[in-house]
Amino acid sequence: MSLNKIIISSLILILLIINLQAKPKTKVIPNQKIKILKPQAVSHKYDKQVVSLDLSVYCLDGENPDSVLLEILAMYPCLSPTRLHNNEAFHQHGDIYRGYLLITDDTDDNTNCLESGPIIDYEDYCIEDISYDILLDLHDTNHNCNIENTNNIYYNNNKKPIAWYLNQISASLNNEYYYPNITLSNNNMIDLWILDSGINSNHIEFNLNQIIDEDLNFNFSSSHGTGTAAVASGINYGSSKNIIIHDYPVCRSINGCAFSYIDLGLQYIIEYMKKTNKRSIINLSLGTSGANVYTSSSTYFDNLFESIINAGGIIVVSAGNNGDDACNYFFSYSANVISVGAHDSTKSKSSFSNYGDCVDIYAPGSSIPTAYSVLDNNYISYVSGTSFSSPLISGIIANYLYLNPTLTKTEIVKLLQTNVYPISNCPYGFCYGSYYSC
Repeated sequence: MSLNKIIISSLILILLIINLQAKPKTKVIPNQKIKILKPQAVSHKYDKQVVSLDLSVYCLDGENPDSVLLEILAMYPCLSPTRLHNNEAFHQHGDIYRGYLLITDDTDDNTNCLESGPIIDYEDYCIEDISYDILLDLHDTNHNCNIENTNNIYYNNNKKPIAWYLNQISASLNNEYYYPNITLSNNNMIDLWILDSGINSNHIEFNLNQIIDEDLNFNFSSSHGTGTAAVASGINYGSSKNIIIHDYPVCRSINGCAFSYIDLGLQYIIEYMKKTNKRSIINLSLGTSGANVYTSSSTYFDNLFESIINAGGIIVVSAGNNGDDACNYFFSYSANVISVGAHDSTKSKSSFSNYGDCVDIYAPGSSIPTAYSVLDNNYISYVSGTSFSSPLISGIIANYLYLNPTLTKTEIVKLLQTNVYPISNCPYGFCYGSYYSC
């Protein structure tokens, strides 16, 4: 282990010790689960160097989880706390404390320390679950209104593709899309967050100072994050216009988007909303399977989403591109999110789109033109996936909240599901798209 790692780990341990509230350990569950501290691999993609540790709030019965962590770290010296928020190793949502631990072992599979460590009683340490950090996939495959001609988009005298999907959701027969007259300002009480792979703020689809980089330590942008942001609030291709977009990258490797970074981003947003008293729409165009089997993470994130709603946030997620029941996927499974499926230009469910009772609404998601480059700031590409139907709905929700910032999630879903059009080839569930009229 390097000297820097030793120093950082020592400082973290000192902080944990300072924060301890010494209480005797409470053992309230009689059944024993005695085994080595070996993490699960519950997804096809995961980070072998980071594990999530879930502790039971009920079992701890008021004891500081840091005290349990210190005991575990003493037994497993290859572990150290990582991805802290406000120097806190754990965050509580519902009945679960969750923390993330870095495996600093030098072996190829990074598990020898855990596999060769002592056998412990999970219930004695109130351990609900320990799993590798899951990596999610990007899902890419009349109130003072303005009007946009969706068939008249030019960059420097070069005509660009028609924003056909804006014309379709507005039910316009003459290539017109009406949207609220929003002035670009930090003083607006509505913010849009793109938790994705980074945004190219220099693309011509975005206004100057429209994109706020929320993590200056991670300087990266990608086509996917740029495309989702432009569909939500691009100058020409956005369903909303002039909404401030917060760029918080959670997809920080070519392998995907880690649970731990998504968790950090959501914690950051909760603090932001509490500090500013502003409403936030959070778009998550990513996901993976396993929500029906990885119950500890499902419960934790469901409770985290509830905390976001209570702070004033609305979470919009892509339903997934597996042609499967969306209830089995992160994060469509949760009743605390608005899950969006995709349809094509004929209003037929896109063949790739997930479906079912966990999908709240459908939106155009096949062959969508949007900003899709980090090298050419004038480039527009056709893309497909629930990744792009999701931000389309996020932008519409931003419009709703701009005109009425008191709307609840339930009221927003009702608005989306009121003036609708049917989606064909949809097996079951609420098989409708949403018309939008300013």
